[in-house]
Amino acid sequence: MTEQMVIRRPVMVVGMLLAGRLVRQSTLVTAEELTAIGLEPSLFNAGSVAVYECPCLRVPVTLGVIRTRILLPSAWITWSDAKLQSVLAHETAHARRRDTWVMVLAEVNRAVYWFHPLAWWLKRQLADLAESACDDEASDLSGDRTNSARHLLEVAAQVSSSQGRLIPIGVSMARQSNVETRIDAILDFTRPLSQRISRVAAMGIFTVAVALIVLFAAMKPNAQAGEN
Repeated sequence: MTEQMVIRRPVMVVGMLLAGRLVRQSTLVTAEELTAIGLEPSLFNAGSVAVYECPCLRVPVTLGVIRTRILLPSAWITWSDAKLQSVLAHETAHARRRDTWVMVLAEVNRAVYWFHPLAWWLKRQLADLAESACDDEASDLSGDRTNSARHLLEVAAQVSSSQGRLIPIGVSMARQSNVETRIDAILDFTRPLSQRISRVAAMGIFTVAVALIVLFAAMKPNAQAGEN
């Protein structure tokens, strides 16, 4: 087992342990608390997606494979109703699309095929597509693209100011790698919303990419054997 593979696997394990620890340190935000500030229960689908407050976080994160949990930072209580609605709409879209499943699978694939650039590209690409799709859903729900872009920028800025890192197996609107591109897309009023890639299409990309990675990985030792 190579050093790179040894490194990638502990990263996954640590990410899973960290996710579990954050959930244990969190407290449930009841439907009554959310509706008390004017949010509709249907927004966060409380029957299947639980919303928690986590004092260890500064940005919202969606976690879970069997049961999806949205973790909000303690500061959520100070947010405006519009910002909280935007954040919950975005993170609930992740839950509905099962993006946490896709990210876990992509992370496992990257840990196994760490040596192949396509495995690293696939994880980044799927994350970008998921965030863009959820940006569109949140903007569509609010009906105000300008506010949606501002809320995204405010949340992403919290990662920079705290020099924080996101959990590898979680998904969050605070992901910074392509914030400028996402904001440009939200503010592109000539582009219709909800035209981003679907979860089914994302899984199709994942399946095809993994097949190619496995094929190339199998060809590599054969090519080396031929040279010998």
